[in-house]
Order: sequence, then C-alpha cells, then structure tokens
Amino acid sequence: MPFEHIKSAFLNTDLVSLVASLFFAMVIFMAVNIISPCTNYVVKRFFRPHSVLEPGVNFIIPFLDRVSHRISILERQLPSFSQNARTEDDALIKIAISLINRIKKPEKTALKATNVDAAITNTVADILRAEISKIQATQIH
Repeated sequence: MPFEHIKSAFLNTDLVSLVASLFFAMVIFMAVNIISPCTNYVVKRFFRPHSVLEPGVNFIIPFLDRVSHRISILERQLPSFSQNARTEDDALIKIAISLINRIKKPEKTALKATNVDAAITNTVADILRAEISKIQATQIH
C-alpha cells in the first residue's frame, strides 16, 4: 500500500488548514465591532485607555485591545430628588431637582466614575447647595 503515506499527509494538511482558517475567522470576528448609533465604546490597550469607538463599523487589534466600557450617548433623565439647603441668612429651603444629562466624553466618564448617575447627582446637589448658600431668603420668590 504505497498510497497510505500520501493519504495520511493529505489528512494532516487538511487538519492544519482547517485549524488555521478557524483561527483566522475568529481573529476577524474579534477585530470587527459594529456599534449602534447611540453608543460609544471605550477601548483599552494593555489596561490603559487607547481610543473611543464611535457608531458604525470599527476595527480593533485582537488580543491587544479590548472594549472596556459601553456608554450610551443619548440624553437621559435621572430620577427626581429633593434637597435641603440653607440660604445666607440661615433660612432652610427644600428644592426639587430633576436632571437631564448627556455624556460627551465617554473616555473620561469611564475612567473617573464607577457609578455615573450617583456622581452626577452628588455633584449637582453640591453645586446647588453652594449657590443657594450665597443668596438671601428675601431674594427668592
């Protein structure tokens, strides 16, 4: 049986090419990112922010880059809350606050805050309290 050696070599070549083509297909699948119109992706390379992928078809380098955060860039309303504040003449005022926000720099948002909604709410409440403390109760209608 002189053809056994040729048949065995042919099967080994098919197996190698099958594995190589599966690996190549996996790399292509990992490299292509299709992003919806209302989302940005923050990409990290070696655990550091590298770039922001905007809506559309984007490519990354597999095994080096990874998408770390998916951030919505739509306007959204946070739950309303009330806040107590004191004016300059020490009058207590209760304020109802309703926030609408939109993230414009997703790379900074992804790095600076783990809970974006809480960070925005706390910052707005602090700024509002500081500004109300500068006015007198007689100026408020």
